[in-house]
Amino acid sequence: MDSCSLPGAKARAGSGLLLAGMGAALHSQAFVASQAGHGPSVSSTSMPERAEVPLAAAIPEAPVQQLVAPAASAGATVLAALATASAVRRRRAAVSKVFRRSAGQAVATTKAFAQDVDVEAAEAAEMAARLELEAAQLRADVAALEAAQMEQVKKQKEALFRSLDLDASGALDAEELRLGIKEVCKVDLDEEKAKRLLEALDTNKNGVLENEEFCVNRAEAKLAEFRAEERAVELAKRAKEREKREQELMRQEFEQYLSSLPPRNEDTSLPTRLLAVLSYLLPLMDSVRFGLPLLAVFPQIQPLFTALTVPAALLNAVPYGLGYLLLFFGMQGMAANRELPALIRFNIRQSISLDIALFAPALIGALAQVATKYFEVQIPAQLSLACSSSVFLIMVAVILYASVRSLMGELGTGLPYISEVAEQS
Repeated sequence: MDSCSLPGAKARAGSGLLLAGMGAALHSQAFVASQAGHGPSVSSTSMPERAEVPLAAAIPEAPVQQLVAPAASAGATVLAALATASAVRRRRAAVSKVFRRSAGQAVATTKAFAQDVDVEAAEAAEMAARLELEAAQLRADVAALEAAQMEQVKKQKEALFRSLDLDASGALDAEELRLGIKEVCKVDLDEEKAKRLLEALDTNKNGVLENEEFCVNRAEAKLAEFRAEERAVELAKRAKEREKREQELMRQEFEQYLSSLPPRNEDTSLPTRLLAVLSYLLPLMDSVRFGLPLLAVFPQIQPLFTALTVPAALLNAVPYGLGYLLLFFGMQGMAANRELPALIRFNIRQSISLDIALFAPALIGALAQVATKYFEVQIPAQLSLACSSSVFLIMVAVILYASVRSLMGELGTGLPYISEVAEQS
């Protein structure tokens, strides 16, 4: 039995129970009534004589009413349940009908949409095929047009080439190219530029320009390159001229500055020359320490070192090593005094520069000693002797050169960088 028939069976069972209860109640009432009107009385032979009492009076009415009232209440309850079940069935039927109708409409809508999609897809495919055919036709038309244009350009090029080939030799020389560029490109070239353009366009390097090599666009591009190169050369030339003018202006300003200064002392007398030579005593004394190893090899130079130790001892006699410091600053002051002869001031500045230059080999020697102690290695004595002696000999040679020039009354400007610094300061 399905779920839909089960509520009907229950309803029919409840209805039977209700009818049975009502029938029992009615039967009880009929029985009570018949006994009250026509029922026999109690026999006196079988029972002791008693006063007759009616059967209706003997059976009380309360129990019958108590049986009828519950049966009626139960019947009302069953009827209410049956009404509720019927309403539920009707509601379910209505909902099911609405659902079936909505589902049918959804299926119909889906089918219609699918049909529309299929139709649109078919139309799109047809349109794509039609567009592809049109594109292919368009490409073919463009290719044909390009071929026709190329053929026309080729014919125009050949006609132009024949018009420029004045001697009908089948090739253009430099003069014909120059005239053709003037006529076609409106550019007037000289003979040199025409030859240069011919060399640039002549791919097979046979000295003439043939029809296959001739191209107006290439010629214009080469002319643009030539103009760019000429412009770059012109800019470089202008920059060089501007730099030359700036240098000339600086020179004039420097000359004006010098002319504004007090007159330069050009005294080159013998005392001036000797004082100029004496200024190199400072770097010579500082370089003696580099020449000490030479005494073991050349003892003949002992008098020179002895003579240099005298002024060195005087400078060392000043406490706290201030002797060399006072001499250094004193020479700086003399070099800045423009009242002194230029020969003396120049050599003083140059001797100070040489003394400062000795700081480099001294620093290298100190670092070498630190490195030998740290790495526990020993520098060969021959190498140390050669380096130290080289510094001393170079300094002696430089001082001799400057001293000789000073004794001649001339400035020793042949020392690279050092002489330039002395002149500028």
